[in-house]
Amino acid sequence: MILSNLTVDAVGGFSRLVVLDASYCELKQVDPSLFDCLPELETLHLEGGRLERLENLAALRRLRRLHLQENRLTTAVDLRGIDALESIDLSRNRIEMIPSQWLSGTRGLQIVNLSHNLITAIEPEAFHQVQLETIILPISGAFRNLKMGFSWVPFRCTFSKNVQNVAYFSH
Repeated sequence: MILSNLTVDAVGGFSRLVVLDASYCELKQVDPSLFDCLPELETLHLEGGRLERLENLAALRRLRRLHLQENRLTTAVDLRGIDALESIDLSRNRIEMIPSQWLSGTRGLQIVNLSHNLITAIEPEAFHQVQLETIILPISGAFRNLKMGFSWVPFRCTFSKNVQNVAYFSH
């Protein structure tokens, strides 16, 4: 099924929706105001689309699982303030840089998958005050020349003393 735009008209009337799955629909755009209409949403599947950006995720206060793999995202989506978030999959996108304070306020976050991206820079404090259990990073040629605003080689827990698992995947 091809669904190029996800709008308030299409889904906004389901205010008690807990899981939204619009994966592999060739989705290109999500109306940012849609998330204001889904206060109960806990799981969001938007993988396998053509998304280049996604805005207003902070409106999803109860969001626990976010699946955005296999899209065309070039920047890491803003996750600040989503306290309930436990896992995010951003693998197989086109993300080049992880911004400072990217995960600020995501106290429950345990798993981050950034594999198969084009990451060449991670800004200082990108993982500040986050107690991740697992982070999956790319190990492509570009990532080997990574410019980071903090020091951790070879990616051992110095960016967050509480990280238990670090995995690397090559393209």
